[in-house]
Amino acid sequence: MACFSTKYDETFAVGAPIESARSYFGDLDRLAENLENVEHVERVGADVLWVRMEPLVRGPVSFRGEYRCRYRFPSENVLAWEPAGPGSISMRGEARFASVRPAETRVEFHQAIDVEIEMNRFLAPLASPVVNLEMQRIMRRYLERARATLGAPR
Repeated sequence: MACFSTKYDETFAVGAPIESARSYFGDLDRLAENLENVEHVERVGADVLWVRMEPLVRGPVSFRGEYRCRYRFPSENVLAWEPAGPGSISMRGEARFASVRPAETRVEFHQAIDVEIEMNRFLAPLASPVVNLEMQRIMRRYLERARATLGAPR
């Protein structure tokens, strides 16, 4: 088993009031709508999302990610998430919201991802850059879809 870790940080603005942006990112059903390559997604209780991804094949490596994350607001303008059960992916992070104007919100998004992939240990160092790029691409596309839904700042 090989373990890969990456961090993803992005700050951006959306054309929505802070309450709408906070509500959008904190709504587990909306969050699931923006994920890609999902085979199964299910809410477990009020604050946990269970996701199983479709198999991802890159060369000789095949990977089916699965994770459970708990989402909560530790303070009014901070959404945090952390692992909430077993899985091959472990994510933790936060999104901080700040009002720029009445209809514009700045979002500071930070996430750390750990992925365990079954592969030959000699292949792991070669696979590391590919796995990191793939994880970052998935996060970037998730945020692009969220921004498109919330709209560009005016």
